[in-house]
Amino acid sequence: MALERNISLESLESILKKRGLLHKLDYILKRLRMKGWNMSVSELLELCGVNYEVSESAKPNMNKKVQSVCTVNEYFEKNSICVEMYWTNDEDLRWAVNNGASVLITKRQIDDLPCIIVENPLDVYAKMCLYFRELHKNVSTTIVIGSIGKTTTKRMIESVYEQQYNTFTNPTNRNLLCHTGYDVQHIPSKVEKTIQEVSEDTPGYAQYSSIACKPKIVVITSIDKSHFEAYGSQDAIAREICSVTKGMEKGGTIIINKDNFKYYELIKTHKCCTVSTTDKTADIYSENIEITNDGLIFDIIDGNSTFAKIKLNNIYAKHNVLIALYAYAAGKIEGVNVSNIIKGIENYKQLGFRQNIFRTSNNVLIYADCYNAVAKSMIAAINTAEIIPLENNANNKRIAVLGDVEEAGELSNSMHEEIIRCVNVSNFSHLIITGSKLITAYKSVATREDLTVILCDNRIKAINELRNLVPNSGDLVLFKSSHSGHLEEVMLSVFPETRSLINEERKKELVWRKKIAIS
Repeated sequence: MALERNISLESLESILKKRGLLHKLDYILKRLRMKGWNMSVSELLELCGVNYEVSESAKPNMNKKVQSVCTVNEYFEKNSICVEMYWTNDEDLRWAVNNGASVLITKRQIDDLPCIIVENPLDVYAKMCLYFRELHKNVSTTIVIGSIGKTTTKRMIESVYEQQYNTFTNPTNRNLLCHTGYDVQHIPSKVEKTIQEVSEDTPGYAQYSSIACKPKIVVITSIDKSHFEAYGSQDAIAREICSVTKGMEKGGTIIINKDNFKYYELIKTHKCCTVSTTDKTADIYSENIEITNDGLIFDIIDGNSTFAKIKLNNIYAKHNVLIALYAYAAGKIEGVNVSNIIKGIENYKQLGFRQNIFRTSNNVLIYADCYNAVAKSMIAAINTAEIIPLENNANNKRIAVLGDVEEAGELSNSMHEEIIRCVNVSNFSHLIITGSKLITAYKSVATREDLTVILCDNRIKAINELRNLVPNSGDLVLFKSSHSGHLEEVMLSVFPETRSLINEERKKELVWRKKIAIS
């Protein structure tokens, strides 16, 4: 689950203290470079056309200058308008006031707090963020949304754009409305293109994120059963995802996968660019996909033109070809020349624990893909890991360390059984199960005799069992689960060298935060 849903206020204070210098520097520079930050609370609300009621306790603060519009999360800022989200409670909002929020945007008066009462706080939050977004008239934004593949798609599009433009994007997967709003308000000067990852996990988040961002391009990666428990049907998920077109620029373009997109009625008022790995009637499609020892090689066909083979190094999952097509299409729409598009795609490198290939000093191949999961991505990871070439040694082991898929709702049992069946027909020799749902599924699905299955009811046992297998030179170990499975702890305990994957991602985030502060 997202950080702000389960983080304690004590932990939040610790995070803010560590980032205090960057927050302070950012505040000073915003006031210098952007006239919008000199506005009072009342001026901003009037400019955004908000209907509101001011409580007696809020009236003395209405003329205070606004630093930002924020929520109670890891990006909270002092001297701000703090907005009530669906997950906040009275304690959170009192904490915000005690820590420097000037006023609160809420649905109702809360005790003696300085509340500005509105009908829909999320809508007001989006409109206020849009005000700051529109201070950057020359910036165009690309939104990436979908059940799976958002972060990888965002990063590959970034790799394409930055070949030709000053590009800005949050390198993490923080994609809820509160994160989108923060990013929109902190676009550095001289930026030309931004890419924003947007969540569909809560009803309303997609459309309000779109209003805040005002995108020129929307990429819909997939519409699957992720977050099924919040919606109850795939059609409802589709309606939420497609509502991301709500705030699009006039004449904007939606990029979709023609292979499986079925909801054209929901996007019929917008231009559409189709991509495909199988359908040659798509606007942009791929051919001649090959898996080599070094990664994927394929052609991209755009209209009547065929381009030289593109190579994705150390990337073996075929769905990354589709992600490359999204990046190619976005680059083309944004005017990136073809040579730079190809260079950007080929320069792309995985970060952190998403589909990342890592070879240890004793030549064990690690497939780290344990940041998040749905059934479809679990199966894709298994199918990919089984085709990665290993050394020609009959004793090589393929070991899958798998955890549960969360947020599957009533589909949970069938999803986990499907995952077990997938391993059963693969070439993995060993399966370590750490999740209770997968263990239950395993007990109801027959497995082949030559598959060694180890059931672990906690991570300590999984660590010990994996160590007992003694992965040797040439072996492969796949780690895949939802983030709540914390398989990275198992991986780091058995293979401490993989900490470098975390360090790479953290360095990129630090660069991003510094770019916010000093641009």
